[in-house]
Amino acid sequence: MASDDFSHGPDGCVFLDRGPTWFPLVLHFLRTGDALLPECPEERRAVFREAQYYSLHGLCQAARKRPERIIVIGERYDGDYDDGGDDELLCEMFK
Repeated sequence: MASDDFSHGPDGCVFLDRGPTWFPLVLHFLRTGDALLPECPEERRAVFREAQYYSLHGLCQAARKRPERIIVIGERYDGDYDDGGDDELLCEMFK
């Protein structure tokens, strides 16, 4: 934590005045290095702001990335090339 925004108490302890909503994700990242991120863009931005506050560059990068999506477009083959078109159009999205 490299931010200068942290208050120190008389005993030298650091006081963090942040909401508790995203702290479990921050703590998990600190413990494991894995970023558990919500899919909702607004919530990802909130996690990004928390990561900035704590100067966690790895979590900032992870929160900035958009989730990967794979879109498959084509035709579902029914097993018969010459049947006259029982094939279905296919459009699927995978996260």
